[in-house]
Amino acid sequence: MRALRGTLCSKIRTTISDVFGSHQIPPIKSNAKSQEIINWKKLPEIKNCYKKMFEKSDFPGNPTFIEEILNKVWPSTSERPEHHVAWAISIVQTILNPKNAYIKITEDVVKHSFLINLVSIYNFIFKNIPKIC
Repeated sequence: MRALRGTLCSKIRTTISDVFGSHQIPPIKSNAKSQEIINWKKLPEIKNCYKKMFEKSDFPGNPTFIEEILNKVWPSTSERPEHHVAWAISIVQTILNPKNAYIKITEDVVKHSFLINLVSIYNFIFKNIPKIC
């Protein structure tokens, strides 16, 4: 599972830049010092991307930015396990969140966000299942 998470983290990092555009996401090294990370996350471009995560994009079909990231990480032909989707959303939130100094992803860093996202996904699924009476 750790190897999967590492690969997933790498793919998501790349995809964030692809979706938001390299002009909106200035580069930062994953081994940057804490103050560099804080300064990077304070950039208006990063704050803007964080705010726009769940907003509709200009991509064909107008998916939200997070949906477009997920679509690029998992092409339509592959399965998206709910816990992987929750993990991916948590990674994006953690990387772009201006209220934390994290860009390195560890289980401890994303655990809380992951659990919230997983519950949200299951609630969405449950609410959209036709009622059987």
